[in-house]
Amino acid sequence: MRSFRIFLLSAAFVVAAGTALMAQPKIRPDHPRIFFNADSWKGIAARAEGPTAKYKQALLEAVDKLPDNPVASNTGPLAYTHPDVPASSVVEFGKESAMCALAWRLTGEQKYLEKTKKMLRASVDAYTEATNNLHPVNWYSHSRINALCAYDWIYEALTDDERRSYIVPLVTHVEMVQPETGLTMPRNSGGDKTTGFYGMRNMLWYSGLAAYGDGFCDPLAARHLKRGYELLCEMMDYRNTTPGDDGGISSAVPGYSLVNYPYAHFNFMFSMESATGENIAWRYPNMRLTPNWIWWLWIRDADMPEHLRFDGWGDANHNNNYVSNAMLWGHLNEYIHFFKDVDPECAKLTAALRHFAVKKDFSSFVYPILPFLVETDYPEDPKYVDLIENSPLKARHFEGLGVFHMRSAWKPDATYCTFTAGSSFTQHKHFDENNFTIYKYDHLALDTGCRAAQTDYNLAHYYSQSVAHNVVLIHKPGEPLPNHWGIKMTDNPQAMVNDGGMVKLTGAKVKAFETGKDFTYIASDATSCYGDKCTEAVRQFVFVYPDYFIVYDRVGAADASYAKEWLLHTKEQPKVGRGVMRADSQNGRLFCQTLLPKNAKQEVIGGPGKEYWSNGMNFPLNEDVWARYLRGAENDGRGPYTGAWRMSVKPSKESKDDRFLNVLTATDVKHSAPVNATYVKDATRDGVVLSFGGKKMTFWFNRDGEIGGEVVINGTRRPLTDEVLKQSGVIFE
Repeated sequence: MRSFRIFLLSAAFVVAAGTALMAQPKIRPDHPRIFFNADSWKGIAARAEGPTAKYKQALLEAVDKLPDNPVASNTGPLAYTHPDVPASSVVEFGKESAMCALAWRLTGEQKYLEKTKKMLRASVDAYTEATNNLHPVNWYSHSRINALCAYDWIYEALTDDERRSYIVPLVTHVEMVQPETGLTMPRNSGGDKTTGFYGMRNMLWYSGLAAYGDGFCDPLAARHLKRGYELLCEMMDYRNTTPGDDGGISSAVPGYSLVNYPYAHFNFMFSMESATGENIAWRYPNMRLTPNWIWWLWIRDADMPEHLRFDGWGDANHNNNYVSNAMLWGHLNEYIHFFKDVDPECAKLTAALRHFAVKKDFSSFVYPILPFLVETDYPEDPKYVDLIENSPLKARHFEGLGVFHMRSAWKPDATYCTFTAGSSFTQHKHFDENNFTIYKYDHLALDTGCRAAQTDYNLAHYYSQSVAHNVVLIHKPGEPLPNHWGIKMTDNPQAMVNDGGMVKLTGAKVKAFETGKDFTYIASDATSCYGDKCTEAVRQFVFVYPDYFIVYDRVGAADASYAKEWLLHTKEQPKVGRGVMRADSQNGRLFCQTLLPKNAKQEVIGGPGKEYWSNGMNFPLNEDVWARYLRGAENDGRGPYTGAWRMSVKPSKESKDDRFLNVLTATDVKHSAPVNATYVKDATRDGVVLSFGGKKMTFWFNRDGEIGGEVVINGTRRPLTDEVLKQSGVIFE
């Protein structure tokens, strides 16, 4: 049998991880120096006539369509807005100025230089006016970094008076919008190393690079350069630490980590290379593992291969549960560009993964220079493409992100599952420890709700709360609603009560994990997440390949009167009868057999007026957003996945301690029955016997005391592990 080992960490890499702050770098004195310099420009210009000619042509066509006399707008005083509701952005031309500057450098045509100056002037004046009026320019720093780039790229063609007129107000604006200045400006994003780092602090480094040593505002520029460098190094160290030996960045939500988050680290790496001549990738070896995480979270979708579909957890909008793989393709090329010399095997795997990104362009990038910096012709090795598509691995524990990704195969007809437990950070996290999602032909067991326009109450009262997830609730009367970002219905006491959910975003302890040829097993203790109302909240979760799931919950309440509730969310209305639930979506079908509690009460909640039901009231989505989601679903032929229904399982009588045992089958709509599942018990354990395909598997779970159990497969028995077993490498046979 062939044997491959990809991404296996070496001792040298482990030692290098978490490096201390690099010494302040020496910045080259000439311009340009942001993203490219006089030396590297020669290669960029040559590629623009060859491999990247199509991007040059597209750039020039776009620039020619830009207005000759740009006029900024929306810079006046801002009407009051809630700090969690987006403010209207200033209309300015930061990105457009970079496009024009790049067009000038590529062609030498004076008209593009003049257009750059006009774009810069309109933007610089807009930044100044908006800041004077306490109006945030934009939640993101992208457009203003582009403006700083434009200044740097046309520096040689400007007079001293022109340089001063652009750079002094630009650097002053960057200073004024820093969170430390104390301006009472709403929606002026800060962000530390744990965030996407696309807010105001991200501009400091580029402000310093643009203005450093030129004699116009040197003291301020030097301070920005130093502080920006320190902050970005802290961010890089953090992002190098969080993935461990698995991959990921600093949020498990792909809509962030695969879209805007990578700009912060790649832009820093590009600009360090151009301004100092150093490729710093070797200092951050764990960051090269992010493509491994991408591979694991990626659900193959035969109907929509131009998108990367994922299970839709955390602060995902849930309208379609995918991100376009156009931007993904570009970011994968960046990982290859920087880490191909650090780890050639990593680059081969990343190139193989890139093979499956159908959209192969940079159309979504907000920095027009990027297509010209990255080589896109790194070869794809067919044996790695085959390996990545046909790997026998079934599960991966991403300890840093607090998530398990499981699948029966990496194929469009496979079964996919995500289990959330053990997160160490809260970026875009919900009250959802021990939650699971299931996908088979479509999203079957859902995360529900939506952040929508952030102007409704769904975000804070439903979407982020435990009631919107596939977890267990423990209802303590009068318990305050746990805080999450988003506007609150503070004038309604009923809405400000916790609907049985967790009170802490993190805190679950992963007690066991194993994955092999027959099943994957996870045990997680989320007791501390529920606060003092809970004495035990342990979930043991088994994925039996290819399509079956066993969920065993040990739940204890501090008071027998605190009602317990087991939840399973679906897109379409489920049918329930005789202890079995069935719910369809597209060509997928999900069965749930409730074996415990004995004589359980099963209730279906949802439908019109009760889609997002909590505390006896509905928290509907913004009407305009919902209408847009419906239009998108009509265009896609599927979705939205904000949920509308759930099944609730409750014990038939009050008790301090209860046990829930549910067996789920993910299949297609042709199947009319779930897997054959039989409840068994002995003096100390609850169990279930699964019979399928000539195989008989029995799983036993300790009813009390030590978390654990036993598995019996065709008469051969062994204990379920009581350890979190480590995984080395990423793909192997």
